[in-house]
Amino acid sequence: MRIPIYRLRAVSAVLLWLASGTIFYRFINNCSYITSCSLQTGTESTLEICEWNVEMSFYYVVQSGLSIGYGNLSETTDTSRAYTIFSILAGSSLIGGALSYFLASALEFHQEWQSEQEKTLARYALSHGCDGYAGMEPKQAVQMLVEHPQYLHDLYGQLDHAEPVVRQKMAEFHRGSQEQKQAMAVQAMAQACEKLPDFQDRKASIQDFCALHASTLKLHLKAARHVRKHAHLYSVFGALLLWVLVGTLFFSLRCDASIIQGIYFSVASISTAGLQSMCFENDDATRGNLVFTAFYDLIGVPLYAVALGTFASKLLEAHQRRVSAEKLDQRISSGELAYVKHLLGVAGDEIQLSEYIQIQLLRMNAIDANTLNELRASFERLDIDGSGSISRDFLMRQSKRKIERLCDRFQSRGF
Repeated sequence: MRIPIYRLRAVSAVLLWLASGTIFYRFINNCSYITSCSLQTGTESTLEICEWNVEMSFYYVVQSGLSIGYGNLSETTDTSRAYTIFSILAGSSLIGGALSYFLASALEFHQEWQSEQEKTLARYALSHGCDGYAGMEPKQAVQMLVEHPQYLHDLYGQLDHAEPVVRQKMAEFHRGSQEQKQAMAVQAMAQACEKLPDFQDRKASIQDFCALHASTLKLHLKAARHVRKHAHLYSVFGALLLWVLVGTLFFSLRCDASIIQGIYFSVASISTAGLQSMCFENDDATRGNLVFTAFYDLIGVPLYAVALGTFASKLLEAHQRRVSAEKLDQRISSGELAYVKHLLGVAGDEIQLSEYIQIQLLRMNAIDANTLNELRASFERLDIDGSGSISRDFLMRQSKRKIERLCDRFQSRGF
C-alpha cells in the first residue's frame, strides 16, 4: 500500500526531533541533582549526575519538548537551554500536531451515511426498478420480504406476535416452497397495511423498513448499534481510559506507590501538568522507567489532546446546528448572490435546485469555494460528451476509483 508523502514527512519530522534531541542531550554534559527521600528511614539523599545516558537524554527530549517539565532532571548550560527553547517550540507546534494526527488517524472510524439495512433495501429497490425512498408497491414489498426474510421477522414482531410465535412462523417460512413463502409474505403485508400506521397508505418505503428493524432490536443489539454510531467517541475515550490505567499500574508497581498516586502520575503526565515524576535512581533497575515514561508521554499527550478536541466538538454540535439553521433562514443578500452566480458561472434570474444547495452550503460554511470548484471539475471530467449529465450506470461502473481518490484528498484537508 502506498503511504502518502505528507505522512512520511510527519514521521520523519518526529523521528528527527527525537534522535537529534537524544544525541544533543547525551553529549552536552548537563549536571543534575536528584534528591530522594526514604519513607522507611526518613532520610534524604542527593545524587549528582553529570553525564546523561541515552535513556535520560531520550526521556528529557520528550518531557521538555512536550512541555511537561517533571523537574527531576535539570539543565546547567546555556547552550542546552537554548536548544530546549527550539525543542519546545517544535514540540508544541509541528511535532505535537504530527503526533495528534497519528493518534486521530489510528482511532478514526469512517461513519457511513447509510446503514447496512438501508444499503440492502436501496440495492433491492434499484435492481427492481422502483424508488424505494418514495415507497414500494405492495407487490414489490412482498417480494422484498421473500428475498430478505429478516424484515418479515421484524414485521411479525411489530404485529404483536409473541417471540415463540415469530420463531415458529419463520421456521415454517424457511421450510416452505417458494409459493408458500410468497403467500406468507402477502398475508403479513396485508396485516401490516391494516394495523401499522406506516403501512396504511399501502406503500412501504426504505425508511419504514429501517424504522421497523430498529424498533424490534433487542436491548443488547440497540446498545451495539449505539456504540457503532458513536464509534469514534467511544474509541477515543476508551483508549484514553486504557492509557491512564496502563500508567497507573506501571507507576504503582515500579515505584511502590498507591493507586491514587498512580492515577495522579498518569493524569498529570498526559495533561502536561508534570506534577509527579517517575521514580529514578540512575541504576539498571530504574533506567527503564524513564524509557517507559518517554513513550507513555509520546502517546498519552496527543491522545489527551484528541480526546479534548472530540469532547469539545460534541459540545459544539448542537450550537453549530443552530447556527446553520439560522443562516439557512436568513435572507440571501444581493452581494452573496452575485458572488455565487460568478462562482457557479450562471446568468439570468432563475436559480436551479443544485445551485440553491451550493449557495446554502457556502453560506453555512459547510463547504468552501475551492472544494466546490474541485467537485465541479470532477463532474466535468466524467461528463465526457459535455451534455451536462452522466448516467447512473456509468458513474457506478467507471468512476468509483476517481471518487475514492477525491474523497481521500478532501479528508486529508479536514473536510
